[in-house]
Amino acid sequence: MGNVRVTYETKIQNFVDEKNFHISNTDSTNVFQNQIIKTINNSKIFIPQNSQWKYIKLNPSAPTSKGHIKIHKPIQPIRPIVT
Repeated sequence: MGNVRVTYETKIQNFVDEKNFHISNTDSTNVFQNQIIKTINNSKIFIPQNSQWKYIKLNPSAPTSKGHIKIHKPIQPIRPIVT
């Protein structure tokens, strides 16, 4: 079972390396959320004040990713899944 885990982690790391993803050590979700809230609050003409809550997500978090291995393919590539 350990070999399967190592193979999975290797395939994920190879996928990330091939696609040149930027990996961040910090979660900047709160910074973006604050910018969104300020923009919504400043656009009172487009978004009425009584419906601004519809566009603000409470307790946002950064997306996570995982991969599903396509076992029906000969080289078994990864299918990325992002929440």
